[in-house]
Amino acid sequence: MPVVRLPPGTAARRKRKRLLPEGKKLKEEGMSDAARGVERAEFLKLARGLAYSLACKDPNFEVFADDVRWAIERKEARGYLIPVSVHPGTWGSILRCYLFDKTDQRRYSAHPPNHSRECAVWRLKREYWPDPQLPQ
Repeated sequence: MPVVRLPPGTAARRKRKRLLPEGKKLKEEGMSDAARGVERAEFLKLARGLAYSLACKDPNFEVFADDVRWAIERKEARGYLIPVSVHPGTWGSILRCYLFDKTDQRRYSAHPPNHSRECAVWRLKREYWPDPQLPQ
């Protein structure tokens, strides 16, 4: 079937022009979603750095998600601020990265919105343990 090009004043072109504001709206929404994704990635990077430092202080190199949360909320971590738009589910992905392995241990969360849910304890992978000969 041959392709038929419509003349400039047809209804199809007018309809396309009416849809233009909706397209702009979708574009703006997509850009704001991307910005939130960048903000989430920065938050995860900072929180994982804090989790690493907390794990290095533990004798078994273990860390719990609540430990990271409480440290950030108590502002013990200088410069680590919780972005307002970070989704609550982001906390669960802090320790799911190349630095940590999940242990068989579980602890009850003390964070009130978690309703004492059991959460995993994570251990810093052996290759990322700090060198004991270096000054801490």
